Amino acid sequence: MTSIRRLIDRLLENWIAKVVCLLIAILLYIFYYASQIDRKTFAVPLRIEENGLVMHVGQIPNYVLVTVRTDDTIMNTINASDFDGVVDISYIAETGTYTLPVHVNLSPKLMEMNPLEVILKDDKIDVQVERKITRYVPVEPSVVGEVAHGYRIKSIAVTPSTVEISGPESVVSAVRTIPTTRITVSNAEKNFTVETALQEQGSMITVKEHGALSATVWLEVDVMEKEFTGVPVEVVYLAPGLALRSEIPTVSIILSGEVPVLENYRLGARAAIINLRDYTEPGTYEVPVRYSVLPSFTIVSKSADFITVTLDSVSSGSGGSR
Repeated sequence: MTSIRRLIDRLLENWIAKVVCLLIAILLYIFYYASQIDRKTFAVPLRIEENGLVMHVGQIPNYVLVTVRTDDTIMNTINASDFDGVVDISYIAETGTYTLPVHVNLSPKLMEMNPLEVILKDDKIDVQVERKITRYVPVEPSVVGEVAHGYRIKSIAVTPSTVEISGPESVVSAVRTIPTTRITVSNAEKNFTVETALQEQGSMITVKEHGALSATVWLEVDVMEKEFTGVPVEVVYLAPGLALRSEIPTVSIILSGEVPVLENYRLGARAAIINLRDYTEPGTYEVPVRYSVLPSFTIVSKSADFITVTLDSVSSGSGGSR
């Protein structure tokens, strides 16, 4: 008992000074430990995990801020790729807006570090979700350039002609077609097939794997119309002993045909004629006009189907013509 009492007396001797020294030692330790701790904030990419019945729509933050406190020697080995920011909506089944927790997963390297303190600035965000749907939409060829002069595109077929897409209901429902990348037809004169691809549709639309995509372009010769005016009408087979008293007017016609042929075409002789073989007596007659053009052309319109002629006998006219 005597030895214990002596020990207690020694401990209590100048106890105030001893307590002060103990507090100073604790503070010095805290200051030392704090001097060895570094603090750094990382911008960690945020992703949505959506493996269920719904998908997110609208904007969400691209990053979350994560603050790390650890030993300064450890801090130099840490970077943003050691963190994975995730918001999981896979368990949601109904359309709506939800306030959801943000989870930050640590890399295996960080899990082994000590000391390590991780603080997430914003641990919840609002996410709007919609039901996920799937549908088929046509593939639309995106044509650029002009085919060779005198030709035009008859049709274009893309194989496959439709693709399957999925995504949020409002987004997928608004998609009417999926355009291809550019299909160049500049100066083309023949049918051709070319490999192509689909244009990017953004992160909310997923296009199901469809294999190789190709486009076949069919061309045809372009058609034009051309007008010929002041075309002389030739008189043939005027009967002997008769003469024309009236002057024969010129006519005009409009032809339709393939551009490479028609654009440089010139009417030949006897493009328009009136045949008087059956008119053997003096008088005034309505004589049909006959037009002669290449079989590949179509007469769209003509200024006259009949011409009025007056025939006199030679004795009262000026002579015959043939």
